[in-house]
Amino acid sequence: MLLPDSLDLLEKVDRKLKKKRRNKQRKQRMRQFNDLWVRMEDSTTAQPPPPPLVRIINGYITVQPHDRGYGRSNHVWTSSDSTSTPALSVTYFLLTVCAQVVTFQLC
Repeated sequence: MLLPDSLDLLEKVDRKLKKKRRNKQRKQRMRQFNDLWVRMEDSTTAQPPPPPLVRIINGYITVQPHDRGYGRSNHVWTSSDSTSTPALSVTYFLLTVCAQVVTFQLC
């Protein structure tokens, strides 16, 4: 059986341990937030990737993605699906109309 003095001592030690744990948790939370803040600053200062190179040749859209350096090949993607043909026709038509409007305004 524990004496009253030893009970007080035990409670005191228990409170100190709990206080240390709380303080440790607070410090860890702050450090995690600071790490997150540094990562956010790094991500906002990074340069965005360059846009892909897009060419239209004879009604076909050719897209060459920018180099990422992940071992991917640098081949040219060509869209010639039957599902994309109406979209290509509309795009070609709009480009033709824009070119004619610009030419007409220059004359």
